[in-house]
Amino acid sequence: MKTVLDGIQVAGSLVGTWQDLKEAFDLATDGDIKPIVSTCKLEEVNKMKKGEIKGRKVVKF
Repeated sequence: MKTVLDGIQVAGSLVGTWQDLKEAFDLATDGDIKPIVSTCKLEEVNKMKKGEIKGRKVVKF
């Protein structure tokens, strides 16, 4: 219900087990995960390629 009400999106992965997934969801619902997500300009993509960023970036065109 929280994913719908708060507009949370879940991305899948081919790595890990069902237990890993359950533990990850438990951490997220307990508030123990603080994701680092921000936007960047297309010109900053080279920083991502070099691994010079923390967290995840959303490229703004």
